[in-house]
This record gives sequence, C-alpha cells and structure tokens, in this order.
Amino acid sequence: MRRTELNEFDIKLEGQVEVFFLNSEKYKGIVYEILDGKVVSEFEVVEGLKNGYERIFFQNGIIESESFYKKGLLDGLTKNYCITGELQEEAFFEFGICLWYKLYDEKGYIKEKFDIDKNSSDYKLLEAFRKYETD
Repeated sequence: MRRTELNEFDIKLEGQVEVFFLNSEKYKGIVYEILDGKVVSEFEVVEGLKNGYERIFFQNGIIESESFYKKGLLDGLTKNYCITGELQEEAFFEFGICLWYKLYDEKGYIKEKFDIDKNSSDYKLLEAFRKYETD
C-alpha cells in the first residue's frame, strides 16, 4: 500500500468529513504526518476518506491515540493515552456518534462515564443511519 505525507494533499470538506485528494484524485493508501523528523500520525484512506486505523504519537514515539474510521467518520473503539502510556480515555463511536466513553484517573479508576441517552437526538440520528445502511 502506498504511503504519502500529509502536506502533499489537497483536503476538502464534504459536510463535516475531510476528503483527501492527491493530484486531483481521491487518494487510497496510508497518510502520515512528520514533525521534527518523527512520524506523529498515520491513518488509512480509501476513496479519499479515512477508512481504517488512525494512530497519533507523542514526540517520544508512544501512542497518544488510536481510532478507527469508516467512510470518514469515527466508527469503533477510540483510545487516548497519557504521555507515560497509561490509558486515559476510551470511547465507542458509530457513524461518528459517541455511544459511550470512560475517562480514567491516574490510577486507572473511572472518574467520568457517559452512555448515550436513547431518547436523545443523537440516538435518533444513529437509528436513522443504521436503517439507511441496511436498506
């Protein structure tokens, strides 16, 4: 799979989703970003949209966050870490909508928690996306 540096792209917004173009074509491959000679992020792109894993790194090379995208939207488990490598937060997304998250303290205990309210407008939107995808 080809790898291309982020600064080579023309990035356009379609709605709230970034679309990656290289030489006026929607890109397919790995995108990476370099800062001070080190890779600080990399993600997969298919048909111009983030589709697959994204990893962001601290300058010391430790993973800062791991996320999964589907058609340009967060979809699946996302994890954020402290610079020392401990899990700081995790969340689960579907169609870019957060279904739940947990924020941890420095000892690993949950200090904040969220679950989507099934009566919320976000949940109703999620149900519409799910229905649309299965039709």
